[in-house]
Amino acid sequence: MVSLLLVGCAALQRVAGDIVLPAEDEIALGRELSRQFEEHYRLVPDEVVQSYVQDIGELLVVASGKPRPEVEWSFRVVDEPEEVNALALPGGWIYVYSGLLLMLDSEAELAGVLAHEIAHVNERHVAERLATIYGVEVLRTVALGRDPGTLATIVGSMVAQGYLLSYSRSQEREADALAVEYTIEAGWDPRSLATFFEALDELPRPPMWLSTHPSPLARKEFIHERVAGRVIPTTLGRERYQKVRERLRAPAEVRLGMIPKSLPSGCEEAIGGFKR
Repeated sequence: MVSLLLVGCAALQRVAGDIVLPAEDEIALGRELSRQFEEHYRLVPDEVVQSYVQDIGELLVVASGKPRPEVEWSFRVVDEPEEVNALALPGGWIYVYSGLLLMLDSEAELAGVLAHEIAHVNERHVAERLATIYGVEVLRTVALGRDPGTLATIVGSMVAQGYLLSYSRSQEREADALAVEYTIEAGWDPRSLATFFEALDELPRPPMWLSTHPSPLARKEFIHERVAGRVIPTTLGRERYQKVRERLRAPAEVRLGMIPKSLPSGCEEAIGGFKR
């Protein structure tokens, strides 16, 4: 019953978001922001790492029920080993920083993080917050490529702060709740998201974006409350994930030249088993 209520509320929010900023404008805006973002940041050049994250993201999109079929999802890894971060742009462009991948301990933790960002896009949180700050007409102009000044301002703020927007506490709570559902449906242990929040709380230098989010320990408790008494998957995918993480740790010349351009042994079969 709780899941059905959550889905019903989410559907209403998507309709409200579409009134605020039509989906086609949101996607065009995301495309412009993504293009500018990638001019500021270098992506990890390892095709295996990029494909691995893209595959997991796509599995979670399917698990979410694909409430936004118009979105063409993109999951990309930013080559910033000192930055623990992930962010979603309008229209389905999701970026994970390599520093976050190096911090995570399992595939299930990565799935939980990606599921949270997917939920923000599915529920139009990104579009709603941007429309509140800049106004719908300005965003439409940016989406059409006719306002490079505002585009530069948005991207510049994102690069300086490490995040695009500060969501409301209710939006963060909703994204966490949906992340649990997506992760369960995709076949990973949803408690791994709680493990991630615990590790985040223990960082000696918390990332800047954390100041705009609810307490990691409070979010950890919320995840445990969401799964209490439920039959949930226990798959962590730790061994698969460690092999991918080792590729990130390798020097660039090794990653590009000496390591075979294929998924680590067992990854293709295991990931393919989740596909529907």
